[in-house]
Amino acid sequence: MRVGLAGIYITSLCLLTGASFASYTLTLSAALYQTLQHNPSIKLQKQTVYSKQGLLQKEQGAFDPSFTTSANYDHTESPLLASQDTLYGLTINRQTDYGYDAAVSETFENGIIVAPSLTLTHAESTIRNVTGVEPQNNADLSFKVTIPFLKGRDASYDLRAAQFTYQSSKDKLVYEMSKNALGTILAYWDCKVASENLEIYKDSEARAEQLLINTKKLIAADEMPAANLKLVSANYYSKKASRINAEESLIAAKEALASSIGINALSDSQLPNAISSFPPVDKEKITKYANVSHYISYSLTHRQDLLAQENTVAANKLKLEKASNDKKDTLNLDVTAGYASLHEGEKVYQALDEKDLSGPKAGAEITYKFYFGNNATTGALKDTIAQLEKSKIDLWDLIREMRLDIMLSSSGLQTSVSQLEASLLSVDDYDATVKNETKKANLGVSTLIDVINTENDLRNAELSRISNQADYSKFLAKFAFNSGFLITPDQGVYRVSIKSIM
Repeated sequence: MRVGLAGIYITSLCLLTGASFASYTLTLSAALYQTLQHNPSIKLQKQTVYSKQGLLQKEQGAFDPSFTTSANYDHTESPLLASQDTLYGLTINRQTDYGYDAAVSETFENGIIVAPSLTLTHAESTIRNVTGVEPQNNADLSFKVTIPFLKGRDASYDLRAAQFTYQSSKDKLVYEMSKNALGTILAYWDCKVASENLEIYKDSEARAEQLLINTKKLIAADEMPAANLKLVSANYYSKKASRINAEESLIAAKEALASSIGINALSDSQLPNAISSFPPVDKEKITKYANVSHYISYSLTHRQDLLAQENTVAANKLKLEKASNDKKDTLNLDVTAGYASLHEGEKVYQALDEKDLSGPKAGAEITYKFYFGNNATTGALKDTIAQLEKSKIDLWDLIREMRLDIMLSSSGLQTSVSQLEASLLSVDDYDATVKNETKKANLGVSTLIDVINTENDLRNAELSRISNQADYSKFLAKFAFNSGFLITPDQGVYRVSIKSIM
């Protein structure tokens, strides 16, 4: 789809809650909006688009018609011989010549050059006046056509290659948007995981602290051996250390999210905090995404990096054709036709008077040029052949990777759903187990090590649940990206498809 640069203005996301850089909370939609507006990689690719647009305009300039005009004047005073003095009664001959010419030249894409021109000249001298010859005014209207038969026969190679290159740069811009949007989505869910994990570690620390308090009370009441205090205390400090590590992980995740977005966070208060919830499991969507062959076919016509590479191959094919043409000898035919007229009078423009003496003229010239060695064009041809083959290999490799990525993301999506469902059941069971073990320990029918172990199992189950929720969320985004519908065009404007990832 060919969309002008102005049409790539992103209005993809309208939910700007927390969009300020200094904001503490940030929704996923706001994070994506900021990414598309501020990510450095996207900005760099936009400049590449501007550059390729300029190169295209430069190639278009090769077919701009040109207009040339000039004027000349020459006055000469020449002494005459003694015999001429006697003949003409003059000692000096004053010769005056002046003229004007105008020409238009235009090169067409087929290589033909058309150049009409008009020349007006005026000549007079004192000798002519003495002999009764009026000043002469000449007009020459000609129409010249240059037709190349070998080298230069098609002059549009560079222009057409530049068109493909420009389109490729625009496709790469959309791909860069999609790729960095995916990066932000993954970083956002990592930040969400780190935030949820911190809450889990805080709860685990709180339970360990409460267990320590209860144990001290039981020991003080002589209802529990004092030796148990070491075990419970060690458990508490271990949970505290895990919580501190989780806090550091959250800061690192926030920094990674800020980097992906393009935020220049100068302090912790400026680091984004992910507040959007993980998307719920959508069984209908999962079933739909299981049709891998359909989405592979879809990606072949919608993945912007693939479209960009196809345009690169097309541009290289044209460059190869040009290099092959440049290697040929030069054989040009110049055909000229026109009218010439003569008028005697004082004004040069009188030569255009239809009553003047005039007559048609025509001419033809064939030019042949042979290049010995031809090393420059031969070397250029070898280079373009290699560039074309390289771009074809890159295209083939990209298609191969795309198919594999779609299959892996679809499979990962199915697996993550099963894991998530199992982890949710696991959390419920371990939560009930921890409560039972705590009651049994208070009644003296269970050991503290059983309480600590089941609490650790609960914490691990909760961490696994968060991890599986994140995996499901990430695979949704990866599948949309790999299939080519994470960012889609809508009436010339590219938008992030929120429905595909939530």
